[in-house]
Amino acid sequence: MDEGGRDVAPLTAVENADLPEPPEFGTVEHVCADDGTELALAFSVTVTHGRAAIEWTASWEGGERSGLTDVLSDHHGAVIYDPKPTINGEETTGSKLPPEKLEALRADLAAAERYVERAREAAADARRTDPLELVVGEHVARSGGELTATRVLTPSKAEEAFGRSQWTGAERALMAAVEDELGTTGGFPNADGPFAESAIGEAFALREVVGRIDGVAGEDVPEADAER
Repeated sequence: MDEGGRDVAPLTAVENADLPEPPEFGTVEHVCADDGTELALAFSVTVTHGRAAIEWTASWEGGERSGLTDVLSDHHGAVIYDPKPTINGEETTGSKLPPEKLEALRADLAAAERYVERAREAAADARRTDPLELVVGEHVARSGGELTATRVLTPSKAEEAFGRSQWTGAERALMAAVEDELGTTGGFPNADGPFAESAIGEAFALREVVGRIDGVAGEDVPEADAER
Protein backbone atom coordinates (compact mmCIF):
# COMPACT_ATOMS: atom_id res chain seq x y z
CA MET A 1 0.00 0.00 0.00
CA ASP A 2 1.04 3.61 -0.49
CA GLU A 3 1.01 6.32 2.20
CA GLY A 4 -2.69 6.95 1.54
CA GLY A 5 -3.57 3.32 2.22
CA ARG A 6 -4.35 2.48 -1.39
CA ASP A 7 -3.50 -0.88 -2.93
CA VAL A 8 -0.53 -0.61 -5.30
CA ALA A 9 0.15 -4.35 -5.72
CA PRO A 10 1.14 -5.62 -9.18
CA LEU A 11 -1.81 -6.18 -11.46
CA THR A 12 -1.03 -9.66 -12.69
CA ALA A 13 -1.48 -12.97 -10.92
CA VAL A 14 0.32 -15.25 -13.38
CA GLU A 15 4.05 -15.88 -13.02
CA ASN A 16 6.27 -15.55 -16.07
CA ALA A 17 6.54 -18.72 -18.12
CA ASP A 18 9.85 -20.57 -18.00
CA LEU A 19 11.77 -20.67 -21.26
CA PRO A 20 12.43 -24.20 -22.56
CA GLU A 21 15.90 -25.63 -22.33
CA PRO A 22 17.66 -25.84 -25.71
CA PRO A 23 18.24 -29.41 -26.88
CA GLU A 24 21.71 -30.82 -27.37
CA PHE A 25 22.71 -31.53 -30.96
CA GLY A 26 25.33 -33.90 -32.29
CA THR A 27 28.13 -33.11 -34.72
CA VAL A 28 28.23 -34.68 -38.18
CA GLU A 29 31.79 -35.11 -39.46
CA HIS A 30 32.85 -35.91 -42.99
CA VAL A 31 36.05 -36.00 -45.03
CA CYS A 32 36.08 -35.48 -48.77
CA ALA A 33 38.61 -34.66 -51.48
CA ASP A 34 38.37 -31.42 -53.42
CA ASP A 35 40.83 -30.96 -56.29
CA GLY A 36 43.14 -33.48 -54.69
CA THR A 37 43.09 -31.74 -51.30
CA GLU A 38 41.60 -33.52 -48.32
CA LEU A 39 38.81 -31.42 -46.81
CA ALA A 40 37.55 -32.21 -43.31
CA LEU A 41 34.04 -30.93 -42.65
CA ALA A 42 32.10 -30.74 -39.42
CA PHE A 43 28.45 -29.73 -39.22
CA SER A 44 26.45 -29.11 -36.06
CA VAL A 45 23.10 -27.47 -35.46
CA THR A 46 23.01 -24.34 -33.32
CA VAL A 47 20.51 -21.72 -32.21
CA THR A 48 21.97 -18.25 -32.69
CA HIS A 49 20.03 -15.02 -32.04
CA GLY A 50 16.73 -16.90 -32.11
CA ARG A 51 17.52 -18.63 -35.40
CA ALA A 52 18.11 -22.33 -36.02
CA ALA A 53 21.06 -22.85 -38.35
CA ILE A 54 23.84 -25.27 -39.25
CA GLU A 55 27.30 -24.22 -38.12
CA TRP A 56 29.97 -25.62 -40.41
CA THR A 57 33.74 -25.81 -40.19
CA ALA A 58 35.92 -26.70 -43.17
CA SER A 59 39.55 -27.62 -42.43
CA TRP A 60 42.33 -28.43 -44.88
CA GLU A 61 46.09 -28.35 -44.88
CA GLY A 62 47.01 -24.72 -44.45
CA GLY A 63 43.61 -23.27 -43.65
CA GLU A 64 40.23 -23.36 -41.98
CA ARG A 65 36.94 -21.50 -42.43
CA SER A 66 33.59 -21.61 -40.70
CA GLY A 67 30.15 -20.12 -41.05
CA LEU A 68 26.40 -20.67 -40.76
CA THR A 69 23.84 -21.98 -43.21
CA ASP A 70 20.25 -23.19 -43.08
CA VAL A 71 20.22 -24.76 -46.54
CA LEU A 72 20.06 -28.55 -46.88
CA SER A 73 20.03 -30.23 -50.27
CA ASP A 74 19.12 -33.78 -51.25
CA HIS A 75 21.14 -33.46 -54.46
CA HIS A 76 23.79 -36.16 -54.15
CA GLY A 77 23.45 -35.88 -50.37
CA ALA A 78 25.02 -32.44 -50.41
CA VAL A 79 25.05 -29.86 -47.64
CA ILE A 80 25.53 -26.41 -49.11
CA TYR A 81 27.43 -23.90 -47.00
CA ASP A 82 28.05 -20.21 -47.47
CA PRO A 83 30.53 -18.60 -47.73
CA LYS A 84 32.43 -21.43 -49.40
CA PRO A 85 36.15 -21.88 -48.74
CA THR A 86 38.56 -21.71 -51.66
CA ILE A 87 41.07 -24.53 -51.95
CA ASN A 88 43.86 -24.55 -54.54
CA GLY A 89 42.21 -21.58 -56.18
CA GLU A 90 38.86 -23.36 -56.60
CA GLU A 91 35.71 -22.56 -54.62
CA THR A 92 34.27 -25.66 -52.99
CA THR A 93 30.64 -26.47 -53.74
CA GLY A 94 29.52 -28.36 -50.66
CA SER A 95 29.99 -31.60 -48.80
CA LYS A 96 28.87 -34.97 -50.10
CA LEU A 97 27.29 -36.46 -47.00
CA PRO A 98 25.91 -40.00 -47.08
CA PRO A 99 22.12 -40.25 -46.59
CA GLU A 100 22.29 -41.31 -42.93
CA LYS A 101 24.46 -38.32 -41.98
CA LEU A 102 22.28 -35.96 -43.97
CA GLU A 103 19.18 -37.34 -42.24
CA ALA A 104 20.77 -36.92 -38.79
CA LEU A 105 21.59 -33.32 -39.59
CA ARG A 106 18.09 -32.72 -40.93
CA ALA A 107 16.54 -34.18 -37.77
CA ASP A 108 18.66 -31.92 -35.57
CA LEU A 109 17.73 -28.89 -37.63
CA ALA A 110 14.02 -29.72 -37.37
CA ALA A 111 14.36 -30.13 -33.59
CA ALA A 112 16.15 -26.77 -33.37
CA GLU A 113 13.39 -25.07 -35.36
CA ARG A 114 10.76 -26.54 -33.02
CA TYR A 115 12.75 -25.28 -30.03
CA VAL A 116 13.00 -21.78 -31.52
CA GLU A 117 9.23 -21.70 -31.99
CA ARG A 118 8.57 -22.93 -28.42
CA ALA A 119 11.06 -20.42 -27.01
CA ARG A 120 9.42 -17.61 -28.99
CA GLU A 121 5.97 -18.58 -27.68
CA ALA A 122 7.24 -18.89 -24.08
CA ALA A 123 8.89 -15.47 -24.30
CA ALA A 124 5.65 -13.98 -25.62
CA ASP A 125 3.69 -15.57 -22.75
CA ALA A 126 6.22 -14.21 -20.26
CA ARG A 127 5.88 -10.68 -21.61
CA ARG A 128 2.09 -10.94 -21.57
CA THR A 129 2.17 -11.70 -17.84
CA ASP A 130 4.60 -8.92 -16.92
CA PRO A 131 2.97 -6.15 -14.88
CA LEU A 132 2.37 -3.05 -16.99
CA GLU A 133 4.93 -0.35 -16.27
CA LEU A 134 4.94 3.32 -17.24
CA VAL A 135 8.26 5.01 -17.92
CA VAL A 136 8.92 8.73 -17.62
CA GLY A 137 9.94 9.91 -21.08
CA GLU A 138 9.64 12.84 -23.45
CA HIS A 139 7.31 13.46 -26.36
CA VAL A 140 8.92 15.79 -28.91
CA ALA A 141 6.73 17.77 -31.31
CA ARG A 142 7.46 20.53 -33.81
CA SER A 143 5.34 23.67 -33.70
CA GLY A 144 6.06 26.84 -35.64
CA GLY A 145 9.53 25.61 -36.56
CA GLU A 146 10.43 24.92 -32.93
CA LEU A 147 10.74 21.62 -31.13
CA THR A 148 8.87 21.22 -27.88
CA ALA A 149 9.60 18.38 -25.45
CA THR A 150 6.83 17.36 -23.06
CA ARG A 151 7.34 14.89 -20.23
CA VAL A 152 4.96 11.95 -20.55
CA LEU A 153 4.42 8.47 -19.11
CA THR A 154 4.93 5.82 -21.80
CA PRO A 155 4.24 2.07 -21.55
CA SER A 156 7.27 -0.14 -21.09
CA LYS A 157 8.77 -1.53 -24.30
CA ALA A 158 7.50 -5.06 -23.71
CA GLU A 159 3.96 -3.74 -23.45
CA GLU A 160 4.33 -1.50 -26.51
CA ALA A 161 5.32 -4.55 -28.55
CA PHE A 162 1.93 -6.14 -27.88
CA GLY A 163 -0.22 -3.03 -27.90
CA ARG A 164 -3.19 -2.25 -25.73
CA SER A 165 -5.15 -5.16 -27.15
CA GLN A 166 -2.96 -7.42 -24.99
CA TRP A 167 -3.53 -5.48 -21.75
CA THR A 168 -5.94 -6.81 -19.16
CA GLY A 169 -9.32 -5.13 -18.76
CA ALA A 170 -8.14 -3.72 -15.43
CA GLU A 171 -5.04 -2.22 -17.03
CA ARG A 172 -7.05 -0.54 -19.78
CA ALA A 173 -9.49 0.87 -17.24
CA LEU A 174 -6.69 2.16 -15.03
CA MET A 175 -4.87 3.75 -17.98
CA ALA A 176 -8.06 5.50 -19.07
CA ALA A 177 -8.48 6.89 -15.55
CA VAL A 178 -4.83 8.03 -15.43
CA GLU A 179 -5.17 9.76 -18.83
CA ASP A 180 -8.37 11.52 -17.77
CA GLU A 181 -6.75 12.78 -14.58
CA LEU A 182 -3.35 13.84 -16.00
CA GLY A 183 -4.34 14.74 -19.55
CA THR A 184 -2.37 13.47 -22.52
CA THR A 185 0.25 14.61 -25.01
CA GLY A 186 0.77 12.54 -28.14
CA GLY A 187 -1.55 9.89 -26.73
CA PHE A 188 0.42 9.41 -23.48
CA PRO A 189 -0.40 10.61 -19.94
CA ASN A 190 1.43 13.80 -18.97
CA ALA A 191 4.16 13.29 -16.37
CA ASP A 192 3.03 16.25 -14.26
CA GLY A 193 2.15 16.62 -10.60
CA PRO A 194 3.45 13.63 -8.62
CA PHE A 195 5.92 12.75 -11.41
CA ALA A 196 7.32 16.22 -12.06
CA GLU A 197 10.53 15.49 -10.14
CA SER A 198 11.01 11.96 -11.50
CA ALA A 199 14.02 11.24 -13.69
CA ILE A 200 13.68 10.49 -17.38
CA GLY A 201 13.69 6.71 -17.76
CA GLU A 202 12.33 6.04 -14.27
CA ALA A 203 9.68 3.31 -14.34
CA PHE A 204 6.59 2.86 -12.18
CA ALA A 205 4.18 -0.07 -11.97
CA LEU A 206 0.71 0.96 -13.10
CA ARG A 207 -0.73 0.42 -9.62
CA GLU A 208 1.99 2.68 -8.21
CA VAL A 209 1.08 5.35 -10.76
CA VAL A 210 -2.54 5.12 -9.65
CA GLY A 211 -1.49 5.31 -6.01
CA ARG A 212 0.29 8.65 -6.63
CA ILE A 213 -2.66 10.36 -8.29
CA ASP A 214 -5.26 11.74 -5.92
CA GLY A 215 -8.09 11.72 -8.45
CA VAL A 216 -7.76 8.04 -9.37
CA ALA A 217 -8.80 5.27 -7.01
CA GLY A 218 -7.70 1.74 -7.78
CA GLU A 219 -10.77 0.25 -6.16
CA ASP A 220 -12.97 2.01 -8.73
CA VAL A 221 -11.77 -0.29 -11.53
CA PRO A 222 -11.97 -4.08 -11.98
CA GLU A 223 -9.41 -6.32 -10.36
CA ALA A 224 -6.68 -7.83 -12.49
CA ASP A 225 -7.59 -10.70 -14.78
CA ALA A 226 -6.15 -14.06 -13.76
CA GLU A 227 -4.78 -14.47 -17.27
CA ARG A 228 -4.33 -12.18 -20.26
